[in-house]
Amino acid sequence: MSEEVVKLDVGGIIFKTSKETLMKHDGTFRAMFEQEEKLKKDENSCVFIDRDPKHFRVILNFMRDGDVALPESPEDVKEIQKEAEFYKLEFLVEKCAEKVPEAGRSPKFRTIDSDEQLINLITNPVKPILIIYYRMENWATATKYFDVTRFQDRLKDQFDVYFKLSHGSGYWSYSIHDHFPTIYSQPKSCQENNFGWSLMNSVDKFLEMKNNNFGHF
Repeated sequence: MSEEVVKLDVGGIIFKTSKETLMKHDGTFRAMFEQEEKLKKDENSCVFIDRDPKHFRVILNFMRDGDVALPESPEDVKEIQKEAEFYKLEFLVEKCAEKVPEAGRSPKFRTIDSDEQLINLITNPVKPILIIYYRMENWATATKYFDVTRFQDRLKDQFDVYFKLSHGSGYWSYSIHDHFPTIYSQPKSCQENNFGWSLMNSVDKFLEMKNNNFGHF
């Protein structure tokens, strides 16, 4: 007995699969086809799904085999996770979360790659700009007691945080830039084992100064 073929119109792209595949896993499709008599089909016998078709092939392959190879791009994995959440495929959601921990919650690391980019940022800031001048050779020491991801998440509403590779001294440093110059506009360096403490101390003092509207130089 041949399998019943189902045609799905996902965001304008037609996919063909079997009803058996769509019924394999708990989720949106099983719920749909358990009440197939209520499904609306177009003149081409397609069931319309109002979703982006970009990753639907991954969704289908997962439903066929119960597993699927995910791409290396974190952005693609996050998009697939969102689609898996819509289709209520819990195992695929978990697989995506394992591939990219805290998908969608961790802030991106924004870098400054040229002096021109630096000048454009600090001359017209929307929010205060915090720049961390880092060196890869002592990253482990500087971040041992300084959780960079948590730091960015904590300050995301108050600062735009950027990272710039340092070509100066061996120490990490930081600077804070706003619409007016302050004592924090010039990079301040410190030993890596005290970097997190020094940075947070300066951030707190800068915010206090900004809130009190003084400290112009």
